[in-house]
Amino acid sequence: MKRIGVIIPVYNGEKSIEKSIESLLSQTFNDWVAIIVNDGSTDNTSKILNKYMNDNRFHICHFSKNKGRPYARQKGLEIVKELNLKYMCMLDADDWYYPEKLDYQYQFMESHPNIALLSSAIGVTNKQQELFRVIKPFPKRQYFRFNNYLNYMVIPHASSIIRVYEINSNLNYNYTLSFSEDQDFLRRLLINKDYVFDPLIQYIY
Repeated sequence: MKRIGVIIPVYNGEKSIEKSIESLLSQTFNDWVAIIVNDGSTDNTSKILNKYMNDNRFHICHFSKNKGRPYARQKGLEIVKELNLKYMCMLDADDWYYPEKLDYQYQFMESHPNIALLSSAIGVTNKQQELFRVIKPFPKRQYFRFNNYLNYMVIPHASSIIRVYEINSNLNYNYTLSFSEDQDFLRRLLINKDYVFDPLIQYIY
């Protein structure tokens, strides 16, 4: 059984999806599976994904038409549960991981069994792939306990690792939201649970 499922939703990602996948293949932690949900792409995304069809680390799902991010994320979540994975991570199709991302987060979660979710800082690059900004809500590691949904803290969804057994069977992505479906999901997930933010950059946007 693999320990981490990485959900990659993609829509018309022919220009960037390979770099995202290569960053996953370059991880120092190898106990993962990729769950790629092709959300009705009309470019060459399907052709690119076909190159990974025979690799058993990849579970690729194709929607016949574009449904939107909440549907793609939800399908990925369903596959994570079907595969009985211990942790869930996100990777958008135009972003990439630093090589130690999964190993660092896995080791942290294993040594902090009370934590439901860990997220990290996100680096933002320009067209020359140079880091010019960091999304870092706090300058140092912070521990939080969420008591209700109405918490206005922004949680970096993309850089998160989530303990799957903390996701109850009734918790799904909200199909009615055209944006911020990730924040809505995480706020509902974290009610009465513990969350940690770590300022180390592990994810590039």
